[in-house]
Amino acid sequence: MSRVKDLAGLAVLTIGATVAVVGLHRLGSLPWLQVPTDRLGTWLATTATADVVASVLRLIALCCAYWLLAGTALYTLARLSRVPAAISAVRWTTLPPVRRVVDRAVTLTLAVSAAVGGGAVAAADQATPP
Repeated sequence: MSRVKDLAGLAVLTIGATVAVVGLHRLGSLPWLQVPTDRLGTWLATTATADVVASVLRLIALCCAYWLLAGTALYTLARLSRVPAAISAVRWTTLPPVRRVVDRAVTLTLAVSAAVGGGAVAAADQATPP
């Protein structure tokens, strides 16, 4: 049961970050949540404070969601590749709880693939006539 929870945790983390990125992008289509970078000074002077705060918070949340999604994907790929240099290069950008979830899920995936692959090899050896 714990193994299923590990894979489910990684799936929930990845899906949650993806939904956050998509949702925050969709919120950006609302006129009062858009930050016009070409006329930022005028926009700050003429826009209500609440709208400025909401727009800036949306941008900050969008950056955080992208960071979480990219960090999770890169760390997962690094762990699956089993290259120590790749793991240490990406490790510092990934949050510790995310690393734990990814480590458990990757360990489970590798253990299951080794067991299934080993069983297939054993079955093929038995099927071969002497």
